[in-house]
Amino acid sequence: MIYCFIVFIQETIDLEKQLRVSHKQKEKGMHFKLGKNVLITEKPSVAMEFAKVLKINTKRQNGYMESENWIITWCVGHLVTMSYPEKYDEKLKFWRLDTLPFMPKEYKYEVISNVQNQFNIIKGILTREDVEVIYVATDSGREGEYIYRLVDQAIGVKGKEKRRVWIDSQTEEEINRGIKEAKELSEYDSLSNSAYLRAKEDYLIGINFSRLLSIIYGRRLAKELEEEKVSVSVGRVMTCVLGMVVEREREIRNFKKTKYYKIVGTFGKEDGNFKADWKSVEGSKMYNSLKLYNETGFKKENDAKDFIISLKDKKSIVKEVKKSKQKENAPLLFNLAEIQNECTKRFKIKPDETLEIIQNLYEKKLVTYPRTDARVLSTAIAKVITKNLNGIAKGYRDEDIQKYIKKMSEEKYSTNLLKTKYVNDSKITDHYAIIPTGQGYENYDALPQLQKDVYKVIAKRFLAIFYPPAEFNKISVTIDVEGEQFTASGKVCINSGYQEVLKEEIETSKYNIMGALVNNEYQNIEYELKEDAHIKLLDMSDKEGMKIYRRTLIFIMGMAFSKIYPEALLTVNYQLSHSMFCEIENMEVTEEVIENVTKKMKELILAQLPIEKKVMNRKEAQEFFDKTKTIKGKLQLDLKTNKEIKMYFCQDYYNYFYGMLASNTKFLNLFEIVKYDNGFLIKYPSSKNPLEIAKDKENKKLAWSLNEYDDLHKVLGVNTVYKLNKAIEENRIKDVIMLDEALHEKKIALIADEISRRKNTKIVLIAGPSSSGKTTFAQRLGIQLKINGLKPVTISVDNYFVERKDTPKDKDGNYDFESIEAIDLNLFNDHLTKLLNGEEIEMPEFDFHVGTKRYKGKKMRLEEDQILVIEGIHCLNDRLTAKIPKENKFKIYISALTVLNMDYFNRISTTDNRLVRRIVRDYKFRGYSAIHTLKSWASVNRGEEQNIFPFQEEADAMFNTSLIYELAVLKDIALSLLEEITNKSPEYAEAQRLKNMLKYFEAIPEKYVPTNSLLKEFIGGGDFKY
Repeated sequence: MIYCFIVFIQETIDLEKQLRVSHKQKEKGMHFKLGKNVLITEKPSVAMEFAKVLKINTKRQNGYMESENWIITWCVGHLVTMSYPEKYDEKLKFWRLDTLPFMPKEYKYEVISNVQNQFNIIKGILTREDVEVIYVATDSGREGEYIYRLVDQAIGVKGKEKRRVWIDSQTEEEINRGIKEAKELSEYDSLSNSAYLRAKEDYLIGINFSRLLSIIYGRRLAKELEEEKVSVSVGRVMTCVLGMVVEREREIRNFKKTKYYKIVGTFGKEDGNFKADWKSVEGSKMYNSLKLYNETGFKKENDAKDFIISLKDKKSIVKEVKKSKQKENAPLLFNLAEIQNECTKRFKIKPDETLEIIQNLYEKKLVTYPRTDARVLSTAIAKVITKNLNGIAKGYRDEDIQKYIKKMSEEKYSTNLLKTKYVNDSKITDHYAIIPTGQGYENYDALPQLQKDVYKVIAKRFLAIFYPPAEFNKISVTIDVEGEQFTASGKVCINSGYQEVLKEEIETSKYNIMGALVNNEYQNIEYELKEDAHIKLLDMSDKEGMKIYRRTLIFIMGMAFSKIYPEALLTVNYQLSHSMFCEIENMEVTEEVIENVTKKMKELILAQLPIEKKVMNRKEAQEFFDKTKTIKGKLQLDLKTNKEIKMYFCQDYYNYFYGMLASNTKFLNLFEIVKYDNGFLIKYPSSKNPLEIAKDKENKKLAWSLNEYDDLHKVLGVNTVYKLNKAIEENRIKDVIMLDEALHEKKIALIADEISRRKNTKIVLIAGPSSSGKTTFAQRLGIQLKINGLKPVTISVDNYFVERKDTPKDKDGNYDFESIEAIDLNLFNDHLTKLLNGEEIEMPEFDFHVGTKRYKGKKMRLEEDQILVIEGIHCLNDRLTAKIPKENKFKIYISALTVLNMDYFNRISTTDNRLVRRIVRDYKFRGYSAIHTLKSWASVNRGEEQNIFPFQEEADAMFNTSLIYELAVLKDIALSLLEEITNKSPEYAEAQRLKNMLKYFEAIPEKYVPTNSLLKEFIGGGDFKY
């Protein structure tokens, strides 16, 4: 259903007829042969939009378009510029003090050489005798005005009527209005004068001060930078901004941290307590005391502790309770600076990227003019704002936006903005705020996803101003303890109002910062910068930020167990979606245990305890491990090349993690522990939704598969890297390899037997994430099927892509070949159905260079004893084989579900296992470097998360392709490739993390790997063809 606020009829104006006669001819009543109108824009794309509105259907010529009554031409940005000093006098080519200051009485201008051709075309058009009216339609702003005025000045256009087209968007209605209401160009002379003045100011400051400072400091800087020659660039805006940056940097570098100690009291009952801050007020025994750093804290820790002791067990009295209601209106609309700031925060993109996106949205008619400093609307646009709303309601088919529009209609929210803070003509210079036009949706689907996301942000900010204010109940409490004052305040939302629309934007700013990427290395948020650095903050919406969250949560869980169940032998086993499965070897996991651990963890988090990483040399570490008898982090000491041994401390608890932790327990406010199987799950948020604990559906089959392998490797005694290394050192590794490989063979045979038992099975579908070993698995399964009397034949899904023009695109505008929509589903299902019915088909062969299917006479028919084996990322998705009955299909999910852990608290990620496999395979068989693989890995993961993982529980069988010993085989090759990545590359941090994991493995020679092993798919030398 479409919700509209007002029905309006737009009068269609036939400008082609209306504007045949110039304004002067109409005024003078002239009736001789009509002249032509010229319209000049700032760029070709804008000219095309005007041409559509003016119904000019002629072909685009060299630099212009022409119809019976119109000529449309365009600039390509600036065509004319101010001349350098040497154009005034050849001597000024040399930079000397005695030629400064340079201040010409009359300024010279020249055509920019690389656009001379377009200038000549425009000159020819504007000086034609049949041209009578020139419509100036360069961008509606000071810069656009300047661009045309320079051209006009350089050509010396005389005897023509000139009119200015001033528009706020590129919709047909706005272009019509702009041409119809075009004013005399002279009415914009003040704007032109200001543009000329600003350009002269920029020119004089830039020329004179750049020369002056280069003469004074150039040689000294060149020597310092070891360059032959250095010039100092000065700009009116650039230098001021640089000065502000330098001033701020000096403040940061000169800032001295001062530690002081705040007093926070906990009041109320155990089940409903709250915290209140102490403040020194008149009447306090510490009032104006020299012991205080400020009115809320002490200079010395001992003084603070003494003060706390003096108040302990003293009676507290509620002195005052204040309650009030508070209203909060939606924020003002976006101007350019505000939307750039929002996009940097939300999408991690640079301001110039945001401008480029919004400029494109403007040219696609979706938003109003972007280069505005206003955050309000004009009275004129506010009177007709329902046109924008109606357009959004009819054309913008976004589910969230339609929900907000529906509520506006049902609740009858007012659309009259005239007396609100969102309308103010006095705060608008050239253009009103950036808002959706309610038009241009024919261009929307082709936009890259990022541009769609930015558009939605603008649309939501616009809709929010029509919603009522958010309402809060605010309460503040003052408590007296022996004359000392503690205060607490808070507010509760009772009506979300506009916040319902901007919920996501409000929450974005609430993500905890977990760490940082400093010069492409992961660092704790407390890391002290000692020199200039490139920094990227990692919050919970970043994958690495969420990994820090997860590791720190496990650290706090371990700390909680050590406090209340110090004898518990806790093991963090493996990951199930957004939770970790944990077991206690020597204790039963009961609801009471879970409740007690959860309570203790919450206490530790509320206490906001610092987590500190301490670094020891080998001697100090040996003494530490001898004294504590702990095995936590001891793998570091076992590696002889490790000169530094690290340990994380929080109060008296210590542990080590092979990855960075957060700096404080306070960041870990979201978690849940639930009983699961013979252990428990500790749940946490996802990076996609960091503000709530992930609600994952239960992965029973995946958990069973992981548990089976985990139990087996415990029996083998190689479930940790330490134990695997021991097996290598003691020459037991060949036995481990044979048992591991035997398990694979047995599992494959069992799957083949199950397929054979299901007599109706005619298609085997195999899916799994990248580097799972699907190709080798399919061939080994084929051998087992043959033993059971079935002959496997294959069909490649890759030959069933849709035509290139029909291929969907991803958020970046690239062809998305991993989308299921990229498959010709109708043809694929038709061919499968015919094969199952015993019919013959002609197989297509997809030409990837051209992007089309070709038929070369390759025929296929399925015999009675044959079975189709199909492998691909969509094979678990029923849409791929929608027309095939369920009883004819057997679906298999495979992945390298590693159960090997570094130690009892540090698991090895399944994703990392596959990534190491891929790094080695890409190098050996595709000639790719490790940096190439790391760059593409995020994209690969996105495809898996969208197309594979959601369907894994649909499988009839699961096969775990991981081998407990494989990382020890892959180690040497992977490490040599990762060593090539320097800290100049953004992939350096990931390379370091992988290296820090792999270095703890003792190497296993490749010759120990059986020739039919799945691992041979990645290292080569196997029995199968790939």
